[in-house]
This record gives sequence, structure tokens and C-alpha cells, in this order.
Amino acid sequence: MEKVYIIVLNYNGWKDTLECLESLFKLDTEEFEVVLVDNCSSDESVRMIKEWAQGTYCPVFGKNKLVENWVGPLAGKPISYALYQQEDVEQGKISGRGVSSRGGNGFTFIQARNNLGFAGGNNVGLKYVLARNDAGHVWILNNDTVAEKTSLSFLLEQARAYQRKNRRVGMIAGKVFFYDRPQVIQGFGGRYNKWLAIGRHVGAFEEDHGQYDDEEMRFDYVPGSAMLVSTDFIRDVGLMSEEYFLYFEEMDWTLRGRKRGWEIGYCPKSRIYHKEGASAGTSQKGQERSALSDYYGMRNRIVFTRKFYPAALLTVYLSFLVVIYNRIRRGQYGRLKLVWQALCNKWETGYHISNLYK
Repeated sequence: MEKVYIIVLNYNGWKDTLECLESLFKLDTEEFEVVLVDNCSSDESVRMIKEWAQGTYCPVFGKNKLVENWVGPLAGKPISYALYQQEDVEQGKISGRGVSSRGGNGFTFIQARNNLGFAGGNNVGLKYVLARNDAGHVWILNNDTVAEKTSLSFLLEQARAYQRKNRRVGMIAGKVFFYDRPQVIQGFGGRYNKWLAIGRHVGAFEEDHGQYDDEEMRFDYVPGSAMLVSTDFIRDVGLMSEEYFLYFEEMDWTLRGRKRGWEIGYCPKSRIYHKEGASAGTSQKGQERSALSDYYGMRNRIVFTRKFYPAALLTVYLSFLVVIYNRIRRGQYGRLKLVWQALCNKWETGYHISNLYK
């Protein structure tokens, strides 16, 4: 059976990360390795994750019965782990084999030298995986997700089905639900309007009644919160593009893959629960986005369009009139500077990243 690597990216979110890790240690898949990349957190993430692994800190995840099914009882401690710096991965200073996560035997912990964004942080983990050269797939998960124990095995079963049909599938999506509303779909695949540079998750905010259980459903991209990616795809297409920092990376990856003949697939039996926006400050329905989320959500619409759909640039720029109107209508006058910087791509001379989290 092929080995699978699970990459989880942490940035100032150790509580969510520990809940995610606890759920991964319940997976029923035989051969996998968890690769946890810390994106140079400024809080106590590194210390708390180490203490959790050593058994000196015991997390409490609340009274939700469904959560107890996903992550409880807690994994036995201590849990061994291999610790690397980003430089170790880049310079090939990785000794021996990785640490198998099966049976609670450990994981690999990599510390990035600075905050590299979503693509950059995950790319550190992907470089580690490619250096190991012993896996068929990588499962990229947001740290604010929890997984049902069968979620990965169903994805791999679907991947093998595609292989038997000689289909060149590079990415596979599972079904993602809201963590606090576990029967409500958050998304599993997205559809993209290139003229407005807006993507939407199929089925978002709908209760799941099996209406999206068709494995042959077609969509434009796999959401980055949970995607199974073939290592053959990664070697052929390359790593994630780091020009975005946050958002649009998965759509960029998908389009680059499609240009090289790769398909995307879907496994409705795989179920993930997502605390949408916990790590980046994005909003759920009716809630305000953080400045970080707002800036990159706007800025990258232009970056992505210029790269893939230059003919649509005019309509995308015009759509920002609606963005400006909405900011004024909501009284978000302080956000108008973000809109201007997004339009001018003035990140280098604009907000410092620490201010964007406020």
C-alpha cells in the first residue's frame, strides 16, 4: 500500500492544530505520515505543540458529542516527533526515514524561518515529501479542520478507482462541512467566474441530503482546506505558486494542472469538518472579514486574472466599483485604503503584515 503524507500548516493556531492532530491519529489508513509545518508563529504554538506531544499539556475540546467522536479519546502520550528547520529541508539535511504516524508513533515537525503564507508554508512540507520519494499522494489540510476516521481511506479508494480507469486525476476533493453545523456543507468543489474573478463553493450553506453524492460531478477547483494531491501531479506541474500569499493558490494549481492534462476528482464519502476562517480571519456568513483576508481576497483577484485571464481584466477592475460601494455602505471607511492598495498591488509599500491581522 502506498504511503500518504498529511501536511498541516500552523500559524498562531495551536489549539485548532492540536484538535486536528488528535483526529488524524484516529484515521483508519494503514500507512501515512503527518508533516506539521509551523509558519513562524508569534504565539506559543511551537511550545504548546511540543508539550502536547510530550504529554505535559492535555487539551480540552469542549462538550460537543460529535467532536468527542472525531477526536476522543485522546491519543496516548508521549508522541515521538522528528524536528527539522526549513533550512534542513532545503539543504537535504533529513536523516533516515520519516516518522510513521500509524499507531500513534509520531509525526514530523518543521519550523519555517518566517511566515511564508499558505503556499509557501505548504511548499516547505511538499519539499520534504518529495525528498522522501516514497509517497503516492499528499493530503493538504487546514489546521482548523477535523477529519472523520474514514476520510482519508475513502479518498485513497477513490484515487485507486481513477487509476484503474486510467484517468489522470491530480487532485481529489472530499466533502467539507461546517464544524459547528456538521450537517451543513461548507464546500467540496468550486466554480469560478473569470469575468468577475469570483469563486463560489458548490453546495455552500446547504444541509446535506445526499444531493451532491455524484462522484462524477464537475467543478473548476478543489478548495485548499482539504485536497488530496498526487505526487505525480506535483512533480509534473510544480509546487504551489507563492505569489499570492493567501487565496487563489488552489485555483492557480488546478489551472496549471489542466493545461498539462490533469483532471480533478471528487469523493463524497470523505467527510471533513472545518472551522471556516479560524486561521486567516475569514468570515462565515454574516460576519466581517479580517483586514488580512479582505486585502488578499481583493488583491489576488487581479493577480490571478492577469496571469490566466487577461482579457477579463477590464470587467474585474470595474467590479471593484461594487466593492467600494459596499465598503462605504457598511461604514468600513478604513478598508478603502485596502481596496486602493489591492488595486495598485502596493503590498511592498503598504500595510505591514502584523497590521493586517488587526
